[in-house]
Amino acid sequence: MPSLNAPLLCSIQSLNTIFTMLHKSFFLLLLSLCSVQCQQNTVSHAAAVERLSNFSIDNIRLYDGVPLGMDFNLHWQAEPGVFERFKVPADSFPKTILTPLAEEALRDFAHNFHSVDSVFFGQRDYFIKTSKDKLGAALQKSGISVQSIVLRSLRFPQTYVSAIEAAGLQRQEMERIRHQTAIAVAEAEGERRKTEAQSRIQIAQEEANARVRDIQASTEARRRTAEVERAETEVQIEAKKALIAADRQRQMDKVELDKMAQLNEINQKRAFKTTRLNWPVTVNWPKFMWKTPLMPSLWSIKNWPPKSISPFCQPDKNTLC
Repeated sequence: MPSLNAPLLCSIQSLNTIFTMLHKSFFLLLLSLCSVQCQQNTVSHAAAVERLSNFSIDNIRLYDGVPLGMDFNLHWQAEPGVFERFKVPADSFPKTILTPLAEEALRDFAHNFHSVDSVFFGQRDYFIKTSKDKLGAALQKSGISVQSIVLRSLRFPQTYVSAIEAAGLQRQEMERIRHQTAIAVAEAEGERRKTEAQSRIQIAQEEANARVRDIQASTEARRRTAEVERAETEVQIEAKKALIAADRQRQMDKVELDKMAQLNEINQKRAFKTTRLNWPVTVNWPKFMWKTPLMPSLWSIKNWPPKSISPFCQPDKNTLC
């Protein structure tokens, strides 16, 4: 009986050994499969994460050979399988892969700009925009999805910047000198115009004063002329008054003489009437003899007959009464 059970025990032990080995192998296989799956999940998770990287690129040479430097902030995300294709972990991927790709893209692009002056003065915005576009396109071709690119700085050579600063200071100094010169010229021009204006004002004032003096002189001359004319007029008026007074006096004298003659005639008539009644008629012999042609020679007898007053005798210059 014991001889029969020995082979069976050996077979059972062999089967236990085989089952134990199979169990271990299955466990190891399952463990390896789990680890691979975990690695795949880890890689997929690492590729799906959005990352922010900072990197700098130097010696970006233009067509004239002047080197530039650029500092970027890159917001990116790797497509699935990128890290496996480049066989680079995610932590070292920016330094190992992104920086060389950016340097290649930017250096090929910068060679199209002929001089650093064109970038510094006229085409800086175009250069920055085009560099971002070229960098994004190059990374996209390599399986890097770019969310945003921010250029922190565009670095020019220090010698060039110093020269530009010196030229700028010189331009500022020249501009200051031109500005001061323009101010001085403007002030001188203002003083000249002020002097001319004052001269014109003074000339106008002198002309006005001269006109005033002329007006005053002409007014004084007219006043004197008016005074002379008034004096002459007064003299003429006085002369006319004198003439009128003399004429009036003559007329009054004539009237007075006429009145006296009339009174004399009236008195003579009265005397005649009285004489005719009381006295004999007395003949005016000279007048009578003068008017009598028969006795003209008697006129030469002096004082004959004696003078007598006759009412018929009218005294005049040619008649003796």
